[in-house]
Amino acid sequence: MLEMDPKNEMAYNNAITLHEKYTKDFKKAQKMVEAYKVAFQGEIGVDHPIFKVEERIKQSQAEEEARIEAEKERQRRAEELKKEQMKKLEELKARTAAYNKKVEQASCPAVVEMGMIEEFAMIGEQAQMVIDAEDFGMAGDMITFLDSMEPTLDELIPMCGGATRLAAVRLSAEAPAEAPAEEAPAEAPPAEGG
Repeated sequence: MLEMDPKNEMAYNNAITLHEKYTKDFKKAQKMVEAYKVAFQGEIGVDHPIFKVEERIKQSQAEEEARIEAEKERQRRAEELKKEQMKKLEELKARTAAYNKKVEQASCPAVVEMGMIEEFAMIGEQAQMVIDAEDFGMAGDMITFLDSMEPTLDELIPMCGGATRLAAVRLSAEAPAEAPAEEAPAEAPPAEGG
């Protein structure tokens, strides 16, 4: 259109707006401003609106560059957060395995009778569900929860260790001693001449 009508101000304005606002091609927008200045050379005063348009393009470019930088920073932070969350999930895997082992060690009649072992086992199951779902956001919270429960679990484990040792001592004390094996009677020597 500008080739046929190089003094079509609306065509210049449309082209400048297209590149500035929509395609974000600020170089092309600036080229259109320069083409406008050439087309209207000698008719443009220092206070002509084209100079305001030129400043607006520079401002739009600066804003777009700032937006792009902010987006890059947001993505960088998101990547760092994801790495941190992955670390937390890996930590939770190790902690859950250790925690569940402790639950197993504390699963003796003395603790079971106290009615606490089911709650501890349920917490281990919840931690495993967080791991299975790869719920990064919950991993840190679950680690904190395991931290709060482990001291009590650690106190219960010796009860089971003692009970197991005591039961073993009782069983060995109650078991009858094995009687010595009876010796087989000696065979009589064969009678002579008979």
